[in-house]
Formats: sequence, structure tokens, C-alpha cells
Amino acid sequence: AEALIAAVRERIAAGTSAAHERRSQGLLHYDADAELVSLALESLAATRGAEAALELLAEVGTAGTLAVALGARNVTTDEILALVPERGGLLALAPGYQTDHLFLVDADGIDMVRVDDAHRLRTARKALARAHRGLISSNGERSRTFGEIEARASEVAGRLFDEATAARLASWERATIVGLDAWGDAPVEWLPVAGERLGARMELAFAPSLPVAAHLSAGASLGVSDVGLLCALVPDAGPAARAAFPSASALADATDVERRMLPPGAAAARGLRDEAATLDALRAAFGTPGDARVMLGHGVTTGSGAPALLLHGGTQEDGLVTAAVVRELDAPPLVVLASCESSRS
Repeated sequence: AEALIAAVRERIAAGTSAAHERRSQGLLHYDADAELVSLALESLAATRGAEAALELLAEVGTAGTLAVALGARNVTTDEILALVPERGGLLALAPGYQTDHLFLVDADGIDMVRVDDAHRLRTARKALARAHRGLISSNGERSRTFGEIEARASEVAGRLFDEATAARLASWERATIVGLDAWGDAPVEWLPVAGERLGARMELAFAPSLPVAAHLSAGASLGVSDVGLLCALVPDAGPAARAAFPSASALADATDVERRMLPPGAAAARGLRDEAATLDALRAAFGTPGDARVMLGHGVTTGSGAPALLLHGGTQEDGLVTAAVVRELDAPPLVVLASCESSRS
């Protein structure tokens, strides 16, 4: 165990100083490193228990891109337990090359579940992700698409959750999912537990990694009182939507979305609605002081395949906000773009 831990920490040190993209889970995106971490987790759990293994997973998270950018430090078990939602639990997946490990943390304690045949699970997760992306271009055949997603989600859940894990999850009212990109773009909220989708059965929250979750929950380096919520979701999807995506419609009420999504501690949301939601207005809003921007919008996929948010007051040319557009803005260190799953709400 000691030799494996030392090897993992050597890779963490190399990862935090590397110039390549690390993403939120850092080492876990590379097969050789993921397998090294998997072996270390297995050894630690056998010799010191699941708690020690979870602490190592948290340490691995310090090599993630966002953790490095925020300066998030490693966290203790007590800090991890503080992240567990009331009447719920925390779910973290540590992918390996041959074996995955699933961590469950709730009032009953910390447990690590070994998931064998990681290759087949990865294949199943990729199939689920492909089926989910098909919603965007389903051309009205939504019932067939939903059926395929449900079938793929059932396969993933069957491989990932044994009977005891499924029963434990079924008792939760809330769950925090850690390391979402480690799930391989598969929509976790679709995974069935006790015959019902996770997203319908319980409230879900997502955290890039344990260090980042602890860092943000403490309010460190992120002035939550100065978070700007830019909301471009409107009752009428606007000229950009009608021109580029004739079938698009926005059904949610913008005021209600702002109220629900306002970060804790933020005094107010700065909404961009209706004809006021233009690219020029977005530039002006991004230029105001603040540590972060959260923009909610109606989501589509552009002709080039890039995901985009629709602005109501724009034209077909300037009404689509992609990551490339955000890079050209006077943006703060953290920008979150969130959208619905298809151009049909």
C-alpha cells in the first residue's frame, strides 16, 4: 500500500504541474494512471478501510484543472462528511482500466464497492451518452429515443449498482455526484434505482471533485455574494431560435429559474430577458466585477456540432453563445454555461 500511495503521489505532483488538460478528475482520465489509482484504492481499502481509500481519491482530485486553478487543497474525512446532504448521500466513481470503484458516503458510513469488468461498463456508459445526445436530433421521434436511453441506462445501472448498493441509494432523498466527467458523459440522472430514475427519485447536485466541492462550500476564493446569474431563458426563444431552430420553444419562466438557481448568499440575479438578452448586453454584464458568472439558457447544437445557448434578442449570427464566444468576452476565472437537453425544452 505504501509503495502504491507513493507512486500515486508522484503522479499527482507531475499532474498538477503538467501543461496538458487535466480536467476535473486529473489522473483518472489516463488509463495507466487510473489503473495505478485503482490498485492503490484496492490496497488501501483492504488494509486501512474505505475511509483511507476515499481520502486518497480526494488527494487525486487536487490534480484536476479546476482544483489547480482555484488552489483547492486536499481535504480530510471530516470535510468530506460535511459535504453529505441531509437525508442523502455522496456518490463518487473512481474509474480504472480493469476495475472501477464506487464510493458511497451517508449516515451509515463510508463504503467502497468494487465494480469488475470496467471495460464493459465504459462501453455501456458510452452507449448511454450516445443515446442521450440523440435527443438533440431526434426530429420528433422522442418516445423511441427515450426508450433507447432507458434501456441503456438500465444496462449501466445493472453493471454499476449491486443489490445492496441499489437498496442504499433508494433510501436517499438527496445525492451529491462527485466527478461527473469520470462517468464518461453518461447522464447519471437517468440511471434507474428501484424502478425510478435517480433524477426523478431524489434531488441531485454535482461536484467536479472532492477538493473543489469542499473549497466552494467554504466560500473560499469565490465571492458568492458577487456571483452574477445571467439568465437568457425566456418564454419566447427569440429571433435567433426561430431563424436557426424553427421548432425551438422555451417553456420555463425566467423569473422562476432565476429564483431557483440563485447561488446561496447572492443578493440578486442580473437577468437578461426578452429583447434585452443581446450579445452586447452580455458583453456589458461580463465586464462588471465578479468572481464567477452562471448563465442559464436554451440549448442547441450548432451546425458545426458545438453546443450553444440561445439569446433572445440576437440574430441568427450573433444569437448563439458558444464556449468560443465566451472566450472573447471579458470573462472572470469561472464561467458556467447551463442549458436544457434539447432545442425543444
